[in-house]
Amino acid sequence: MGYKKSGEPISLTFIGLPMAERKLLTMGYAFEQLTKARKMPEKYQ
Repeated sequence: MGYKKSGEPISLTFIGLPMAERKLLTMGYAFEQLTKARKMPEKYQ
């Protein structure tokens, strides 16, 4: 969902009914695109 000032990630969980994986992935992707909060971890850059 974002990061604390210390750099620690703050998570967000999407929960759905069984067999709702496609909908959950679509919602998660839309959230990432709208918020632009995701950053590459420093050690992977």
